[in-house]
Amino acid sequence: MASLNLSLPSEMRQYLDNKASSGVYSTPSEFVRDLIRRHMEKDGDEALLASIQRGLADVAHGRTHPFDAERIRKKAKAKIKQRTS
Repeated sequence: MASLNLSLPSEMRQYLDNKASSGVYSTPSEFVRDLIRRHMEKDGDEALLASIQRGLADVAHGRTHPFDAERIRKKAKAKIKQRTS
């Protein structure tokens, strides 16, 4: 695990220490890691939402193709064959 040296204003450091001492987090580092994890999840959620919105816009503008399971299977098999050869 990599370490990070972080400078904080005293007000933020006090807040961080209070969170750690409240029992919710065992250490200030655990609190910071949780904040970063939450932001990473939020970024993933935003990317998924943007993808869904692009898909809905495609449908609204008629940029769709009929579902063809056989065509999808053939493309998948071709990609697998390409990777294994």
